[in-house]
Amino acid sequence: MLRFFKLLFIGATLIVMPSCKKTDQFEFILTEFWYNTSSPSNCWVIFHESSGKVLDVQRFYPTSAVHDYHFSTDALGASGTCYLTIAQHRLDDGFLALLTIPNIASGQHALVQYLNVSSDHRNTFRVYGDLIIQNTPEIDDFSYGSLDKASFFTTPPNLKVSLSAFSGGSGIVLALKVKNETDPRFYWLPDTGSNNFFTDTLDFNDFVQDWPTSDFSFPFKSRWSYEVIGVTKEGNNPVFGYLGSKERDNSDPLTNHFSIRRPAQVPFTSLWVSALDSENGKYYENSVSVGNNYTFPDIPFRVKNLNFQNSAYVTCSTEGDFDALQIDLFGDNGKTYWRVEGPADELKAIIMPKVPDSLVQQWPKLNAFGVGHTICGDIDGIDGFEELSHLDPKVVLASTHWRAKYGYRAQWKIWP
Repeated sequence: MLRFFKLLFIGATLIVMPSCKKTDQFEFILTEFWYNTSSPSNCWVIFHESSGKVLDVQRFYPTSAVHDYHFSTDALGASGTCYLTIAQHRLDDGFLALLTIPNIASGQHALVQYLNVSSDHRNTFRVYGDLIIQNTPEIDDFSYGSLDKASFFTTPPNLKVSLSAFSGGSGIVLALKVKNETDPRFYWLPDTGSNNFFTDTLDFNDFVQDWPTSDFSFPFKSRWSYEVIGVTKEGNNPVFGYLGSKERDNSDPLTNHFSIRRPAQVPFTSLWVSALDSENGKYYENSVSVGNNYTFPDIPFRVKNLNFQNSAYVTCSTEGDFDALQIDLFGDNGKTYWRVEGPADELKAIIMPKVPDSLVQQWPKLNAFGVGHTICGDIDGIDGFEELSHLDPKVVLASTHWRAKYGYRAQWKIWP
């Protein structure tokens, strides 16, 4: 009988032991991974140390319908940390992209890049239509929406315009400048609530010059490009309209401010402001109350230097305090791409992970990086990258200008 209980105990132990080992594995759940089936890729996830030493490599097969992927490895315990690199090798053109997440713990991590300067316009609405503007005198210019221009003119006294512009769901600013007048005249065209093509007839006398002005000032002069959006409904699915925008022009005079006009009759709750200074590499994004004046502070941080040593070893020096740093490296005439984003202290020295032999064989110039750019960013009310990475990724990915809500400031630089 005693022998029976001994055997029973040993058997129970053998059953329990594998489950204990499984719970002690390092678990990694990759969320918000979007795969484009029109450009098929081979994909790997690489667990490695900061030194580049590989702990484990796993091939995975994403689909366009699945955005969350689960990985586990015995290479380190559940309480450990590691660097993780996701590699995608496109089959159509051979382009190789790698994304490294530094110093992650076991758990769920969203594939969200926080410091990219461009906005995605995921929740915008496009309006299509034809307008006839009656009784128009001779004009110099006509614009609408954000950056769009009139598609064609007809001889006054009637102006015919073809519209194709983003409205944001709220409406579109129409602006026309009469010859020999200093300032343009404005008209607010409300969104029809439908993407269907529409026609309408307006009257030139309804275009006015006395819209209120919002003026934005900066601590230094530059050639600015900007975009200002008036928000009529806040939240994760906001409603807004484009009020003013401008692309940088090398012939522009240096200035430390710009102004936009806004329709007084529209009940905006706030203004989203994006301002880009490509002279000095500074970018501002903020949500401000609707008013006449706003002053942007200076940006007291920057990346001082980026060095490529033996291509695979990268060092970065910075100045000032900021929340997160993003480094993009390009090699072999742009055919290889490596991005790392995380706390500045984690990225002072980065080593390319030892990627699978199959990738090295397909891409012998993998480590031949020669060009890069950096973005270092600071966001109000968020203390460091760790807190930043805990933002709800679905909110971040769904919102067109989510950074505006957090007072985003960034410095970027291109490195030869």
